[in-house]
Amino acid sequence: MSGLISKDSEGFYQTTSVGDAILKVLPSVQFLLQYREDLMSHDLSGLPVSFVERLGDLQNAEHVRHFSQATNLIKTMSSEAKEFLWGMGNEPFGLVARQAAQYLNRALTVRVITGQKIDGAEVGNLYPDRPEKFELANLQNVKVGLSINETLAWVNFPGPDGKIDYSAGFYGKDARIRGWCSDLFEYYWTRSTKVPIY
Repeated sequence: MSGLISKDSEGFYQTTSVGDAILKVLPSVQFLLQYREDLMSHDLSGLPVSFVERLGDLQNAEHVRHFSQATNLIKTMSSEAKEFLWGMGNEPFGLVARQAAQYLNRALTVRVITGQKIDGAEVGNLYPDRPEKFELANLQNVKVGLSINETLAWVNFPGPDGKIDYSAGFYGKDARIRGWCSDLFEYYWTRSTKVPIY
């Protein structure tokens, strides 16, 4: 393959602009190849193309394959969140509210995107002790699970049945992992319908 490297006037080799671009894309290919067995039983087609192209940001993530690990991770994320906690998924809101009440302090900023239809009065009844800075949004067709706090991020993809597989996923403290998850959350947040709570 020519055009990927060139020789400079002093005889040293360097990558061309095309070579540099390929090196920037390779982490995503490496991630897909490294986890291909798991990813073949999950559906990434619901991700926006720009996030598929950035899958390399998850390269240093830890891979979780067991429900008990996932449950412990969510408890840790919720209990250790000091500034904010963002979450997105399809699980019934009442279940989320009961679990969150055990771990969240009231000083947090919390944002939740749910694929379940819910109104503001129902939220007030289900989650009366919610943090003061609590925002809820509804999004049709939630195709990925996300949990993010200021130090840790976690993502779950749907299985072949289209339901988010909460027993498997990728998490980490690395800035690129948190950035990818935060950017994806913001992408969906801007496209969601906010639910006024009363």
